[in-house]
Amino acid sequence: MFISISITSAGQRNSDYGFFVGVSSYIGDINPNRLLYSPLPAGGIFYRYNLHPRYSIRGNLLFGGLKANDRDFKNSFQQTRGASFSGTVGEVSAQFEFNFLPYTTTGKLWDFSPYFAAGAGLAIFNTFSTSYQPVIPFSFGFKANIYKNLGLEAEYDFRKTFYDNFDGL
Repeated sequence: MFISISITSAGQRNSDYGFFVGVSSYIGDINPNRLLYSPLPAGGIFYRYNLHPRYSIRGNLLFGGLKANDRDFKNSFQQTRGASFSGTVGEVSAQFEFNFLPYTTTGKLWDFSPYFAAGAGLAIFNTFSTSYQPVIPFSFGFKANIYKNLGLEAEYDFRKTFYDNFDGL
């Protein structure tokens, strides 16, 4: 989950840039279904080129932490196995963003829109060993223009990974 601040570039009215802060968490062999289990701080930067008030292309650079422990679950198999891990993840990605309503930070105050984004990226996992893996990022959220060229967004992101060794299992 992320909260983003975006600012419209002065030289290019079609682009925004900003930063985001939030939390990262893991779903996998140790945590099969608890959403936002063991959240750790995450953050990053983005650049968005607005093709149209409804369509954008966005580049992201993010960094966050991951951890899990079998002892946090009541499952007897997990209690016996006792596996755990912790580490970091970084990602560079590009996403196509679709706004459900026309949106711009150069428009009227309190312009807003829910949105959806999807794309492709490369993640760097550093848990048991360092691994570079492709990912497919998906995002959905809500954004609003809160002051002149300043926007605020709340977003939930998740990744389809092609890597099954975060946790060493």
